[in-house]
Amino acid sequence: MKTSAPLLDSWLAGPLGRAVLLAEAELLHQALDDVFGWELVQMGLWGQPRGLLDGCRTQRNTIVAQAAPADNGDHAPDVVARLSQLPIANAAVDAVLLPHTLEFEHDPYAVVREADRVLAGEGQLLVIGFRPWSLWGMRGRAVRRGFPLARGVHCPKGESATGLSC
Repeated sequence: MKTSAPLLDSWLAGPLGRAVLLAEAELLHQALDDVFGWELVQMGLWGQPRGLLDGCRTQRNTIVAQAAPADNGDHAPDVVARLSQLPIANAAVDAVLLPHTLEFEHDPYAVVREADRVLAGEGQLLVIGFRPWSLWGMRGRAVRRGFPLARGVHCPKGESATGLSC
């Protein structure tokens, strides 16, 4: 289970991460029943290298990532490229899968625009992600912005408005 973030890899290997991966895979397999054609492109790495694409009815499945994991091996993407500048022709893909990709991108709108550019007219865009305004999503936003969350509690340095310090 290699992504580009070691902490995320360890979370995915844990019990909660494995449960999330199984639930997402089951839901995605149901959604992929309606996806067919020549080419599906997965933008970004999440979970097992091709675990999300099992049972996909497209003729060819390609994984594109911005970087290959350090150990490479079976976890290497098919193509290494910026997700906002894919080396794919316009309207050339039948389906695009974004597995938690938008959550880790500096400019998620650029990635969505690029997915739209490569999708064929009747193509399908499949997005997997955590709701950004859920408690889980807000925790992730806080961590990305540099707030240290220890045991789920944020305690800023210095004194609080009431004069108490942590």
